[in-house]
Amino acid sequence: MSSDAQPHSGASVGVAKNNGVALPRSPRTASTPMPTTKSTSQGLLGWEVVHPAGTGPTDLASALGSNDSRFDDIRDKKTGQRLEVGVLRSSLQTGPQNLLILPPDVASVIYVLDCSSSMQGDRFNRTQAAIVDAVGQMSAKQQFALLLFNTNALQIRGGGYRSAGLKGASRLQTELQAIEPKGGTDPLDALLLAIQLKPDAVVLLSDGEFTPSVVDQVTQQNRSGGKNTQINCMAIGSHVRTLQRLATMNGPGNYVEVP
Repeated sequence: MSSDAQPHSGASVGVAKNNGVALPRSPRTASTPMPTTKSTSQGLLGWEVVHPAGTGPTDLASALGSNDSRFDDIRDKKTGQRLEVGVLRSSLQTGPQNLLILPPDVASVIYVLDCSSSMQGDRFNRTQAAIVDAVGQMSAKQQFALLLFNTNALQIRGGGYRSAGLKGASRLQTELQAIEPKGGTDPLDALLLAIQLKPDAVVLLSDGEFTPSVVDQVTQQNRSGGKNTQINCMAIGSHVRTLQRLATMNGPGNYVEVP
């Protein structure tokens, strides 16, 4: 593995079709439910469209305008210049050097994976394979959850945390093989759901820009919860400005670019 820098602690950082969402096949159940207020199956076999608890479509949007910069407050004490996390450059790998493996002293992680149309083919195949590999190398005492997003947020029916390890990885691989990426890029609901589960770390993997106000809305929710969960972001294929800013404002996390 080649890398320009080392990550911070906390991140060793598929075929039915319908209505613009990714449709999988086999039903699954998780033991720990997500804190959601509503979900709609929309014909999704095994997966469901979900929305965060306490947030309607406009609740957070009304609180922050699209150009709100109240959270741009990480600055150099001497110069006053805005600071950002550095760019780590690496590759998506399986095996011991997989950056997505949770360190042994960290108990829980939520992977938030882009399944929009731009992720079709090699990009989605590589990212889902790296996540499955990472889960398989982690201890069964560690917990993980996976949320997908395109135009909607998707979770395995029932949602919640699962035990990592080889069993968890095998089950996850079966579920992900049924996904076909399609639709737009809107990670807001998936990120808010992830924060509400209060993991030790969140890892967001995406190849595209999204509305800048999403960063402010997610940061507001994250900091109001009193934990400021570290959000680590992996840009697939190119520099993604909003991902770098999201990592800077939350934790801060790591920002990694992979070809």
